[in-house]
Amino acid sequence: MLIPGDPGMGAYAVDDQKALRHALSDAVGTYRHIIIDCPPSLEGATMMATRTCQEVIVPVQCEYLALEGLASLLAALERAGGSPAQRPQVRYLLTMFDVRNNLAAEVAQEVRSHFGARVARAIIPRSVRIAEAPGFRRTIFEHDELGPAAAAYEAFAAEVVGHRD
Repeated sequence: MLIPGDPGMGAYAVDDQKALRHALSDAVGTYRHIIIDCPPSLEGATMMATRTCQEVIVPVQCEYLALEGLASLLAALERAGGSPAQRPQVRYLLTMFDVRNNLAAEVAQEVRSHFGARVARAIIPRSVRIAEAPGFRRTIFEHDELGPAAAAYEAFAAEVVGHRD
């Protein structure tokens, strides 16, 4: 089950965690995996979902500025509450990886050396087709189903499903 994000999600209060759990209660018994797409913020719906879920997938652009944002995210996850055993697992997904760029390889190596096995094996390549897809109101699978980006996302999905079983 996929719950897509929208711009209004930032207005949700972090304290609405029980409401989210209640809203998802029927789906939990029906679906093995529920994905909640959250805005890139450290408040509102994002923090509410973080407090509700079992795993957080953090996309990391293969650029140095993205590494700086990770520190804020990790601090926010610490503040999400509960004991370390109650906090969601964190998995990192390397994105916007350009094989022609040495910097991208250095950032990927830095993330892998710091987070180890928590970094997904699948790597999402930089792709004009990914950038185009939302403009056509399509997923990457609809816009370029045989392209490398779709294949990378498919590999990541298989990795997540295989890890959770």
